[in-house]
Amino acid sequence: MSSRNFIRIFKKATMNTTSEYIQRVKVEAAKKSFESHRENINKVMFNIGYSDPKAFRDIFRKYT
Repeated sequence: MSSRNFIRIFKKATMNTTSEYIQRVKVEAAKKSFESHRENINKVMFNIGYSDPKAFRDIFRKYT
């Protein structure tokens, strides 16, 4: 399957682009970490793959 075809099918199935889906999964992981472990924001941010606090804050606000 070509990447273009995969992206088209993925978007049709999930109603999200691949990057949006990955961001949503990361935000859900961050939310679970905040709820269950009471971890520091910077630690959670780095654990899910963000190094820029502003970018993390913007994405977190967008999806919560």
